[in-house]
Amino acid sequence: MPGPADLLYLGQPDPARQLAELFSGRQPPGAPPNPNVPTPAAQPVSADPSAAPNPAPGAPPPPNAPPQPTALQSTPDMSASYQQLANPPNLMSLYMQMYQRDRASDQINRGFALIAANHSSPAMANAIMQSVGGGPDAGQQMNNLASIYNFGYEQQQRQAFEHSLPDLAAKTGLSVDALRAMGPQGVATLIERQQASTLPTEQMRTLTQARELYKKNHPNATDEEIEAAVPTGLFVGAQGGDALTQSWLKARAQVPPSEWPDHPELKDALTYSLYTQDQKKRQDNVDASAAGFGQYHGGLMDVRGKVDAIQKDPELNNVLQSPALIAAVKAQREGTFKGDLAGWLAQNHYKPEQMKLVNDILDLSDPDYLKALQGKASATTQGDVLPITQALSALGRLGTAPKQYKSMLTGALDAVDNADANAYGASGQLDLIDDDNKRQKVSPAYLPGGASFVGRGKPMPPDEVAAAREAMKEKPKATVIDLYRRHGYNTKPIE
Repeated sequence: MPGPADLLYLGQPDPARQLAELFSGRQPPGAPPNPNVPTPAAQPVSADPSAAPNPAPGAPPPPNAPPQPTALQSTPDMSASYQQLANPPNLMSLYMQMYQRDRASDQINRGFALIAANHSSPAMANAIMQSVGGGPDAGQQMNNLASIYNFGYEQQQRQAFEHSLPDLAAKTGLSVDALRAMGPQGVATLIERQQASTLPTEQMRTLTQARELYKKNHPNATDEEIEAAVPTGLFVGAQGGDALTQSWLKARAQVPPSEWPDHPELKDALTYSLYTQDQKKRQDNVDASAAGFGQYHGGLMDVRGKVDAIQKDPELNNVLQSPALIAAVKAQREGTFKGDLAGWLAQNHYKPEQMKLVNDILDLSDPDYLKALQGKASATTQGDVLPITQALSALGRLGTAPKQYKSMLTGALDAVDNADANAYGASGQLDLIDDDNKRQKVSPAYLPGGASFVGRGKPMPPDEVAAAREAMKEKPKATVIDLYRRHGYNTKPIE
């Protein structure tokens, strides 16, 4: 606000005028000329020859100028050229000078007004004080500071853009004026699109990879055959760039087109994805079964050896018909038998071999033994252990008639043999079965085409195909196919 305090700043640089000159594009006094800034029209020379020259901002005051308080002295002006608009600290310095000067002026004017009011009538005093009211608002000052920073940043970006226009014109093929009209954001978008157009799309890369893979697997294929096997339409313009489609295409490229009907999993990307997920799950189960195969197979063989020994024991019939012996041995195992068991056996004419057989049967049907066997089976083969544990638990019923009991022993052996055969199948080791009878016990789920088999099976050599067709002349076709499946072959050629 103008007032008497302005007389104290005569001859000093005015920061408000400096800011106005910068924002209007005029060259401040004392600054080097800028070719980008038009030269202002000449100003008339002062008619007063005694008038002191107005020094450049930041320059020392002229001789005989009134002293200025240190707190109100202006810092050296740093806006020597138009480019310094892009330097926010310089603008801030000028703005803070203006702020401090306005604040000091307002306080001085208030002081003068207060003195005048003390020597005036009440009405005049009130009018004097109202005329000097209203100092700088802090919130508005902050908004002004933020605006200055934003303006400086925009100027900096504009200058960088102006400097890069010649290079951008050479890269884009457009004129400098056209690029300037588009602005920084428009030019950035244009360059981004030009760069993207020069790169092959993900779909084209996938198509190229698929064709190269097909060529590698079919070295004698012509270009026409390759294009027919891996057509462009499957990728470009569709979804050929995603990982799911890439996996499908790579698998498809390894199979001749003539065999695609035999591979329903290659029908489309989604079908192949579901197929591969299922195959991975199957492979995980096979790997888990293979990892525990040795321990599980050993446990089954231990069970089989004990059941076979019981079945062949010559004292089995006598033991099954001796309930007193069975009761005495059970009582002794439970700790409830009173007296000497050995003496009791001799007194009742029982043999030590008979007591041992009873203990062997009770050991075999013990819940802890059955639980240990279950712990050796994989998740896939747990279902094969259940019939074994049921059969062994039944063997603990020693009061069963001998003929029925022997049938129970045979059933337990069959359950063990079935579980062992499936252990080979579940672990992917069909080729290691050296017993045709055991091979016949493998569940179809573990054979090629089964729900737990991984892949499609071994390819049948031409001589095996010929032998299978000869065998079909004497045996049912289903029997021959089943035989080859149990050896791990893909029987598609003979079906």
